[in-house]
Amino acid sequence: MSGRKPIRPTLTATDTRFLHEIITSPFWPGGTISRARTLLLLAAGERVKDIAVQVGCSLAAVGQRRRRFQRTGILGVVSNPPKTGRPRARKPNQRPPPEANAVANANLVLATPPNAALDADGFCFVPLFC
Repeated sequence: MSGRKPIRPTLTATDTRFLHEIITSPFWPGGTISRARTLLLLAAGERVKDIAVQVGCSLAAVGQRRRRFQRTGILGVVSNPPKTGRPRARKPNQRPPPEANAVANANLVLATPPNAALDADGFCFVPLFC
């Protein structure tokens, strides 16, 4: 006994080319590549069970990706949806993000103390203070 046939997504030539670029590019996250492969296989008419085996996901995930494409289109499949719930808070003993440290370190390095000994070209004699 076979189940009902899922609706095959119809992709334009531009969408297909875009999904192929995602699959072949090393810069996209793995989840995005997996969703793009799923969508291309669905559009090609592959069976859901075969897609799940090829992509390495569950049958439910294939169905969710198909429905997500039907709701939001190609950009909804490629982009990561915003997470629900409260954002994670940083614990007091955790370090700040690296960007904050980089800015603080750059300000320390670029700031010359007012009493530093400078030569004629404006360079500091004592490297510790420059």
